[in-house]
Amino acid sequence: SGHRRLGQRAMANLKCKNFFAASGPPSVLLSGLAEGADQLVAEIALESSWRVEAILPMPLAEYEKDFTYAAALARFRALLARCHRIIEIPLASAVDRDIHTISTPRDGVTREQQYRNLGRYLVEYTQTMLLLWDGDVSAPKPGGTAEVKLMCDAALARQDDPECHGVRRVIH
Repeated sequence: SGHRRLGQRAMANLKCKNFFAASGPPSVLLSGLAEGADQLVAEIALESSWRVEAILPMPLAEYEKDFTYAAALARFRALLARCHRIIEIPLASAVDRDIHTISTPRDGVTREQQYRNLGRYLVEYTQTMLLLWDGDVSAPKPGGTAEVKLMCDAALARQDDPECHGVRRVIH
């Protein structure tokens, strides 16, 4: 998880390459493939012979509307084509099934809820969470990296519970 607009991209790139080099045999990366941090990490994972599974926060056609630049959308599609598996998180049950209304709050569920559900999925099914962000949790946005960090903290606090699985380590 991380910022869409990455500062210090060269440092983030180097730290991610070091992470994958030190991680032992290739494994699986789960990623939303959003522009910025997600795409950077997915590219490095693929270069490191890891499998990448795309976990999309909503149906593909709707998710593609969130890419603000043509180059980012093209990069997303190229990465998606290299993914081992693609999972689309279903729309929250309170969202009108007319996909065009997902951006409008309806019964308390918004587009941000779909990103929050992506964060929950990643925290539940990931053992190590990589966070590429500024570290500011003072004003978490729904579904943003700060909220994902708080979800990770809650999961780590429960890690001694045999019923709890998911994140066991967070790297910032």
